[in-house]
Amino acid sequence: EASPMMETTVHLVEKLTKQYSIDTDRLYTTGQSGGCMMSIAMMIGYPDLFAAAYLVAGQWNPDLVAPLADKKLWITVSADDLGAFPGENAITERLAKDGAKISRAIWDAGWSADMYRFAYDAIVAEGSPINYTVFAPGTVFLPGADTAGASGHRNTWRVAYSIEPIREWLFEQHK
Repeated sequence: EASPMMETTVHLVEKLTKQYSIDTDRLYTTGQSGGCMMSIAMMIGYPDLFAAAYLVAGQWNPDLVAPLADKKLWITVSADDLGAFPGENAITERLAKDGAKISRAIWDAGWSADMYRFAYDAIVAEGSPINYTVFAPGTVFLPGADTAGASGHRNTWRVAYSIEPIREWLFEQHK
């Protein structure tokens, strides 16, 4: 279920767009874990609000995501994330079933900036409005780090937001 604060968040965004010079054709949402789920809920509940979303390590009921099939999404998750990885797989499978064109790639969370740029160029060249990148097993963990429990989930965030080309992609999107 969406947080009771979803309406408050949407109203805040709407108020800010009226109060300041904000291009409403270039509003974006992003979040990790619960923030990712809030982004999904807002995009479903307010389908015309955001131009695109960067969804990191979250999940949602796949039976409810049909409204996202025509949206611009970049989804990132770790194969070591015991909750979000199967959840994002279910979401992307459902979106594909609903007609969405999705490009998929497995990336190494330990790549250099140049390697991410190369991988980004390859996936973007496919021209899909939805891109789904999965960090390969074991790659989100720092050497010697604990890999138990939700470590695969939490370590996704550390890497996902450091990938410059994905940030660039997000800010290039518009309605």
